[in-house]
Amino acid sequence: MAKKTKTKSCDSTPVKLKADPTAEEVARLAWAIAHPARVQIVRLLIGRQACMCGEIVDCLPLAQSTV
Repeated sequence: MAKKTKTKSCDSTPVKLKADPTAEEVARLAWAIAHPARVQIVRLLIGRQACMCGEIVDCLPLAQSTV
């Protein structure tokens, strides 16, 4: 005979989220870097004070037109 297991269900209590004035800005930023190449470029730039396009091309396996 199979043993009955109690399954947990989601809490269906209504939730009210507070207005978040930064939500749109965060969403735009996330969309702007939503490609692995862009994430790599941002990581490279974080570690430098200045960077030229050619330096990025030298550091990453990307064409200059991509950068």
